[in-house]
Amino acid sequence: MARKKAPEPEPEEEDIPVEAEVEADDEAQLAVDDEDEGTPFYKRPILVASLGLLLLIGVAVGWTWVSFDHDAFDAANAPPTLVAALAPPSRLAASEGVAAEGGAPAAPEAAAVPEGATAPRPAAPAATPPATAAGTAARPTTPAAPATPTPEAAPAAPAATVALVPAADPALVAPGENGPLPIIGEDGRQPWRVYARPLALPPEMPKIAIVIGGMGLSRAATLAAIQQLPPDVTLAFAPYAPNLEAQIAEARAAGHEVVLQLPMEPLGYPANDPGPHTLLANAAAEDNLARLHWLLSRFTGYIGVTNYMGAKLSASADALKPILADLNARGLMFLDARETTNSVAATLAQEINMPRAINNRFLDAEASRTAVDARLLELERIALQQGGAIGIGYAYPVTIERVAAWVRTLRDKNVALAPLSALARTTPTN
Repeated sequence: MARKKAPEPEPEEEDIPVEAEVEADDEAQLAVDDEDEGTPFYKRPILVASLGLLLLIGVAVGWTWVSFDHDAFDAANAPPTLVAALAPPSRLAASEGVAAEGGAPAAPEAAAVPEGATAPRPAAPAATPPATAAGTAARPTTPAAPATPTPEAAPAAPAATVALVPAADPALVAPGENGPLPIIGEDGRQPWRVYARPLALPPEMPKIAIVIGGMGLSRAATLAAIQQLPPDVTLAFAPYAPNLEAQIAEARAAGHEVVLQLPMEPLGYPANDPGPHTLLANAAAEDNLARLHWLLSRFTGYIGVTNYMGAKLSASADALKPILADLNARGLMFLDARETTNSVAATLAQEINMPRAINNRFLDAEASRTAVDARLLELERIALQQGGAIGIGYAYPVTIERVAAWVRTLRDKNVALAPLSALARTTPTN
């Protein structure tokens, strides 16, 4: 019987120390590194990409530093310079108004209503303008043939240089709490006549007075109006302007009559605020007179006053009566800017035999060449029909340019430019 062969024992695994394995791995890595040392760097994509990225970052940083505008950076980070406002926000264009509901501005009325007429307030002013006493639309939707002067138009004869009397006539002022106040002289002379620009026109000649408001607030605009407009144009100065006496003297030296703009309460006050010392519809009479005297004491030499805004106050007879009475007692005239068809100013002025005038058109409710030309053309029509007309504008460049050009066309139109005082009505109540 065959004898089974005993199985051979399996070889035992060699116990290799951990240190030996680590040494073997290090030797393998060194072999790979030795292999890499012989490879050119441009064949190593990771290295090339890294170097390229570093190069781009360096170029970007360098370019940013070289092109950085240090002056602009310093200017942008400089502390702001605060400028104090010298006047209330200027309306400068049209009749002010605020809707009774919602506070949205109401559409301005470009035309004033002749004295004694009562024009209803239109429901949609833009589409259905109010009618004047002449029966024509006060604000045409499409102006017909605006008066656009041409270079060939014959220029009007230059106005003769008229030396206006010195503004500070000692006999026509009295000391007030805040400054000198206008008064009627002991000899009966009234400021509105003494400070008026002399008129050398036939009484029957149709006349147009142009009043430019907002004077004094902008030095450039004031100089433009004084220097570029004919002397027969009347200038209305704001009571908040700086150096008023000097500016008034400059305007009068150029032959311009001047009036003072009185801030009066508009609709929507105080959100719609004409400025400090505004005359208010619900204030006590003594309070309004104190405000009035502060305003009147800003400068001297004006023929009268006109309202700045004031749709609410000018419709309140109770509030307006003591104001007009005080102005009349000082020998001043009143120009009703007619910023609302509800104004009672002209009627009240007539009742106390006060010299007064009424605005017929706002020239630049839309400050464009076409609009200003159209309003001037309407003034010509009113003057030819009624004997006189008044327009109020502001010192926009387009207004000054169009008025100056329009004056040169008047020679052959049987209409003359006249100062505001020439159109003052003094007829007493019958």
